[in-house]
Amino acid sequence: MNESTFTVLNELRKDSHLTLRALAERASVSLGKASSIVKELASQGLIDENRAITDAGTAALAPYKVDNALILAAGKSSRFVPFCYDTPKGLLTCKGEVLIERQIEQLRAAGVDDIVIVVGYMMEQFAYLEEKYGATLVVNDEYALRNTHSSILAAADYLKNTYICSSDDYFTENVFDAYVYDSYYATVFMTGETMERGVITDKNGLIVDTQKPSLDQWVMFGHVYWSAEFSKKIVGYIRDEYDRVDVADWYWEWFYVEHLDELPLYARRYADGVIYEFDSVADICAFDADFLKTTQSEAIDHICETLGCQPMDIRNFQAINIGLTNSSFSFAAPGGAYIYRQPKAQSRDIDRVLEKRIIELVSPLGISDECVAISERGWKLSKFIEGAEDYRADSFLDMLDLARILQRLHGEIDESDLEGMPEFDYAAKAASCYEDILACGAGSAFSREYASLLERTSALDAFIKEHPFQKALCHNDIYDYNILRTPHRLYLIDWEYGTAGDAGFDICKLFSLAFFKELYEIEAACSLYFNRKPTSEETAHLLACAALSYYWWFLWAVLMEHKGTDMRGNILLWLRKARHYESLIETALAGKEA
Repeated sequence: MNESTFTVLNELRKDSHLTLRALAERASVSLGKASSIVKELASQGLIDENRAITDAGTAALAPYKVDNALILAAGKSSRFVPFCYDTPKGLLTCKGEVLIERQIEQLRAAGVDDIVIVVGYMMEQFAYLEEKYGATLVVNDEYALRNTHSSILAAADYLKNTYICSSDDYFTENVFDAYVYDSYYATVFMTGETMERGVITDKNGLIVDTQKPSLDQWVMFGHVYWSAEFSKKIVGYIRDEYDRVDVADWYWEWFYVEHLDELPLYARRYADGVIYEFDSVADICAFDADFLKTTQSEAIDHICETLGCQPMDIRNFQAINIGLTNSSFSFAAPGGAYIYRQPKAQSRDIDRVLEKRIIELVSPLGISDECVAISERGWKLSKFIEGAEDYRADSFLDMLDLARILQRLHGEIDESDLEGMPEFDYAAKAASCYEDILACGAGSAFSREYASLLERTSALDAFIKEHPFQKALCHNDIYDYNILRTPHRLYLIDWEYGTAGDAGFDICKLFSLAFFKELYEIEAACSLYFNRKPTSEETAHLLACAALSYYWWFLWAVLMEHKGTDMRGNILLWLRKARHYESLIETALAGKEA
């Protein structure tokens, strides 16, 4: 049947008492056409004399019956900091209702009872939905490494005539139906330039092109419906192209756009105020003025208690996605701008009690960010550093400023303050990472390839201890993201690995961050710390410190990769640095250039 006939029959299925005028409006046809369709349906026995749908009418609608709904809820939604630390976005409460529950209730009210939810981040919190609604949970193991296309593939076996929804969708009226004529994407009209994907359609509403950003046009926004044929085709494209190196961060829509001509999708228009997508805290606060007041967050509690403010005083939340062991966000509150740091999973390499002690020792030196409060559980509140830029590892001025920071760090902390403080044992940490890698299932191949690496780390450790530098308070985690530069100074931040140790492990970062390879470059960088050219023994010692620290970082990166963190940008680089600096030690001792 054509779409007009389908619409009239489906509307009569829901309400046989609809007037011809109402049917005409809903089917977008003239009053005369609506009357003609009703007569045709009656003549075919699809409706009875009272316009009630018959068994034959229900059978005629069967190909258009919605089989199920798929709700995407796997991602972390980092733009929802700090609330995403405690609760997945789909389980947040908006105007008294849990977002995903409201959506499920609307689907069920429309006659769609089979609900499939793709989960990943904090998946255990969604488990109650199985019992409450009979929902099926599908786990996306790659949610941290890939975008929504991986959730589609994870649930591929469930896709038929299916609604595709996001857990952060909010509909002020029920947009769902038990029967749908053809595949569509919900659209709303947005004025001005937006980063939503705009659509261009033909006279029948078929999407013939898209553009991003959009400008004063209808944009893809909200839920989607796929026919079984559409589902099969798009899953095929995603599966065929899944291993392409450029698709890991793709939304499923990007696969659609690449194959738009083979994937007919219609634009279904909705009035303003029907569909909302909450992409950020600001979005949901604009819709629900009481959201900050009514939503529980440990981070918000800490901030309010520390600053003496109310939740409504906190604004401009911005995720900072560069930490490997912490999650952080900036925000504005009375008194200025701040950074809040929330630890990720506990690490045995990090002693939060010790970190608090280190920060208390370092704060008077004025070499780090201003810590407002720090807990022995790991959360920290600091002043936001305005205008901070990346450290330039190959800049003479930046290296000089870092050398001055290290001189103060190593020279101005009283030795008595280091009493009872454990030393940072790089060789032991490397060995521990190696064992953990094997325990993660890396297998014999890794064991054969890198067994000799532990012998190297032991030898480097022995060499360092035979030619020790001064024992000092050390940062032990000096890399680009932990150094902030402003027009006036450098800041060394994040002290979670700080403890007593050999100062050489900090000093060597003067040359190793930039990966200086020649001995004369290395000596020149180190001279900024010593205020003279280092001796051959000092240079060899620093090379050994660099090699040992990068061997540990390499093994740690391999371990993190096995646990699901993308470390591809560092694994080989850190191994190459370790091998290169190890290879220069004998040359340095001989007083020769490589």
